[in-house]
Amino acid sequence: MSIKDVAKASLRPVVRTAWPAVELLARAQAPSVRTHIAWSSHWTGAFDAALERLPPLKGVPHSLYRELLQPTGVPKMHALATEDGEPTAVLSLRRRNLFWEPVAYQCIPMAIAPALDDEALGRAIEALGVEVRVSAGLGAETETLHPQRSWKYDFYKVDLKGDYEAHWREKKRQYTIRRARKTLAEVTTRIDGEGDLEWIVGNWREQWKGHPDNEVVAAPDRLRFWGALTRAPSNALGLHTLQVLRDGQRVAGLVFTSSGDTAMIQCGGRDPAFDDAYARAAALIAAIEWAKAHGFAYLDIAGGDEKRLWAPIGGQRYGAIFRPPLMERLYWVQEP
Repeated sequence: MSIKDVAKASLRPVVRTAWPAVELLARAQAPSVRTHIAWSSHWTGAFDAALERLPPLKGVPHSLYRELLQPTGVPKMHALATEDGEPTAVLSLRRRNLFWEPVAYQCIPMAIAPALDDEALGRAIEALGVEVRVSAGLGAETETLHPQRSWKYDFYKVDLKGDYEAHWREKKRQYTIRRARKTLAEVTTRIDGEGDLEWIVGNWREQWKGHPDNEVVAAPDRLRFWGALTRAPSNALGLHTLQVLRDGQRVAGLVFTSSGDTAMIQCGGRDPAFDDAYARAAALIAAIEWAKAHGFAYLDIAGGDEKRLWAPIGGQRYGAIFRPPLMERLYWVQEP
């Protein structure tokens, strides 16, 4: 072990204990020449009035977005950004490990928070003085937001109008496809079954609850917001669930949204007692067939190296870290 590793190991618990104080100091040092930030640990009438003056997130009216602002047992903070006394952004954040993530992240695709425009949102995030991470799902606007760090990754998309099985043959997936289709013949699938959303999100949380990334802090917001979407008259994001059942028992499922000609997978859950890779493959094939039958041109299956076996690259997306200078100077202690 190097001297640097020894120093990290000895300093890490000290820095973690002091992190709330570091965060308060970073907030006090945040630049506020143009953008002023008002903080609150709970949603107020002033925040609500400001929200009404901002454009809604794409496909999500404010009435639905408010579902993400409710208490869930996970710490949340709300920040109202103003310039010359006028609201420019309202950022609601969910605590995750030592950093914060937008409440929209993991719930609304390609979204951070309501704001006048990307430039105003970037200024607001910089003025927060806390670390905000959006680990995936951002577009070309990332550069405009001026994060401390950002990265690009491939996402994968099934062309439902083309010969998508040619890609499977190219990747030598014939055996997996045959087994998955055999599984499909032995199970039943349903769309939007009662209780399926709760089962899928619950099993996703159970599967990942011990992971150090701690993504599961979003589970209560996913349930509340996605549940509200399914009850909304227009179902703004076209949210649906697909459930695979064997002998009447749920074994795997997917949550997906749609916008325009594209359906997008958001979340998957499975029964760990039925750990069958072909059931998961069957769920994906069922989603492809459902999306194709309902007139979609593409199924976006997101990023991840294993997705390359199912579809070609559909483009690039970004992740980003917005970290104040003080935290950046100390963060080396936290990194492995």
